[in-house]
Amino acid sequence: MDYQYALRFETGERRGEVVPILVDAAAGGVFTVGRRPGNSLQVTDVSVSGQHAEVAVSAGGVALRDLGSTNGTQVGGRKVSEIELQHLDQFALGAVEFTLLDRRQDAPAPGGFGGEELMLEEPDELVLEEPAAAPMPTRRPAQAQAPDPAQAQAPGMSQAPTSAPAPSSAPAPAPMDFELGDEEEGSLVITADDLARSRKSSKLGPVLVVVLAAAGAGAWWWTGQKSDEGAGRADASLAVAAVPGNLIPTGYSFEKTEGWAVDESHAAFWDPSRSARRSGRNGIRAELFGGDLAVIASDPVRLPSTSRSVRAVAQVRGEADTAARLGLRFTGAGDESPSVTVWSEPLTGSEDWTELALEGAAPRGMDRVSVVLRGEGRAAPVSGDRRSDGSDSGVEPASLDVDDVALVPSDAAGLRLREHDAWSMAVVGMNAEGEALAVALSVLDQPKVSSLRVHRAGTSHDGVALALAGEDGAWELTPAEAGELVLRAEGELVSEGLATLGASGYVAHGMSFELSKARDLLLGADAGLVRISSSEPLQFSSKPSGDDAVLRASLPAGVTLRVQVEFSDERIQAERLALQAMELRKRGSRGAALATWQTLLSTVPFDAGLVDRAVVAQSELGAEARASLRELGAELERARYFGLSGLFEEKLGHALALAKEYEGSGKVEEQFLQLAGEIKAELAGLLGENDRYERLRLEGISKVLQADGALNLVKRVDDYASDLGSTGAGESGSAGDAGGSGAAGKEEER
Repeated sequence: MDYQYALRFETGERRGEVVPILVDAAAGGVFTVGRRPGNSLQVTDVSVSGQHAEVAVSAGGVALRDLGSTNGTQVGGRKVSEIELQHLDQFALGAVEFTLLDRRQDAPAPGGFGGEELMLEEPDELVLEEPAAAPMPTRRPAQAQAPDPAQAQAPGMSQAPTSAPAPSSAPAPAPMDFELGDEEEGSLVITADDLARSRKSSKLGPVLVVVLAAAGAGAWWWTGQKSDEGAGRADASLAVAAVPGNLIPTGYSFEKTEGWAVDESHAAFWDPSRSARRSGRNGIRAELFGGDLAVIASDPVRLPSTSRSVRAVAQVRGEADTAARLGLRFTGAGDESPSVTVWSEPLTGSEDWTELALEGAAPRGMDRVSVVLRGEGRAAPVSGDRRSDGSDSGVEPASLDVDDVALVPSDAAGLRLREHDAWSMAVVGMNAEGEALAVALSVLDQPKVSSLRVHRAGTSHDGVALALAGEDGAWELTPAEAGELVLRAEGELVSEGLATLGASGYVAHGMSFELSKARDLLLGADAGLVRISSSEPLQFSSKPSGDDAVLRASLPAGVTLRVQVEFSDERIQAERLALQAMELRKRGSRGAALATWQTLLSTVPFDAGLVDRAVVAQSELGAEARASLRELGAELERARYFGLSGLFEEKLGHALALAKEYEGSGKVEEQFLQLAGEIKAELAGLLGENDRYERLRLEGISKVLQADGALNLVKRVDDYASDLGSTGAGESGSAGDAGGSGAAGKEEER
């Protein structure tokens, strides 16, 4: 099929490729461009939406329409929804730039002035026509110099930076010597018509070729250094300054897109943009609605052997409804390596370029670091910001620009490792005031607690400054304000043990639990044990995150946290308690043994072996107590069946003896005392009933003796009946022992 129009890639791997627009102009054909298969032209760049835009061809010409893309369609640095295109008009879909070509006209080849060889006859004299709109630009006075040849490359070629932007201590790079106004910039655009006119009037053909080539290269170089026309940010471009020791080898000033990866899980993207530059040709820009996030991260770089501490800086500019954060992401070698990311405080956008900085030190076992940039839309989300197809509904997004990112080794005093034996605590994030934002714990170069930080209440990234104190395996962290403690423990650590210690004693947990009120959180065991203590009881909760556990607790103002990894004194105390408990059990003081094991668990549960022994001993003693209760209960049932007071008295004595044996054990002792009370009550009732029947029998005997005239015997029987009444139900109910044994003895005499 014949075609009239085509698109030429101007950026990316396909730069220079020409794609015909194969549509029927008479039928009003539409040519779609997007990342998904099924488009007329599939472009796999991550900045291009699934169905990004369409080129509509008709008898009247060509129209470009945006199809509700995420990153927009730009012409001249401005987003457009629909625009008419002419031959050689350029436009950008996301970060990919195109040129429209019309075969009816001479289309210039990529990077040159025309598609055919330029042949000039030698004229008698050189005559160059100047545009009437503006005079040719002039150089500055004597101090002006020609542009660096390394900066002036052929159009469309990537410029590889040899250095990075200087941090705050480095002087700002000087502006280039060559300045043009907006109108003057157009005077350097040389068209094929200019060349045709000069062909007729010039007598110095070879000279003209050289002059025009130099002028064209200079024009391209200058226009590449200025912001896009109409973008509202036509700041003069600065040279890319060198940063000694910069760890980001390429892409730090975004002159190349290599070295950075966009996080596509968020609604907004960072896109290369000339309008976003502070130096060089490009910066990156995010267009953010309220609630939007845009995240991009540099490739991990290996830390130098001489320093585990780094300082990241970025230059930020944006509208008031935006904010930027700088992050440091520390990792180790291998895909399974743990990672920790710490964020700076947010920097609200402003019209002026402002430096954003963050310092941090890699925990032991992590030797790689990435710089992460996070853009946030701070405007209140408006219903209908986007249509269901993703297109804008008329609400304009706010723009945020970032450029000149550098990462250099740091020697800040606050970043030094706090070490004890095999343990180390690293300050993985520190703000501009030198206050810690997050810490991490490692042992033997193995990360154990990859991050411990406090967020401001109701936020997920605003860190609360932590004041650090303490040495020798016990470090104190005092948050500057109330917030939420967030602690990420590595899976290997929590698999060895996860427990809380509070008013209810030692409580072991699995990876997931809700709201356990305690003063202490225990992670790991033995040499790998970590104790996080709070000056006030906290409500801890835990949820698994992969193999790891993320623990949280709400921190009121004024709370101090204590991180302990040294337990030698506590373990000596635990050994003494264990020996004491075992000796008490041998002597038959089971209650005291139980109480001693409980003291060990509730005060010094820092030796895994002794904790296990205490749990087993408590279980055994508890099982023995339950067995004694069951046996005593069965004997009591037999006593009830026969109704013999002597059996009741025997079981009462047994219950009281067991209560004495478990004295001090708390609940077990109470169970035996309760059973003894029940036996006493039943015995009192039994003795009272027996005495009533005995008095009736004696009354009958007394009447018979009186009838026989045996008055002496009658007196003796009456005296016996009188004594029986005085030791009856009332006394046996309270005393039990004496009343019961006295009645039984008298019954035996008879």
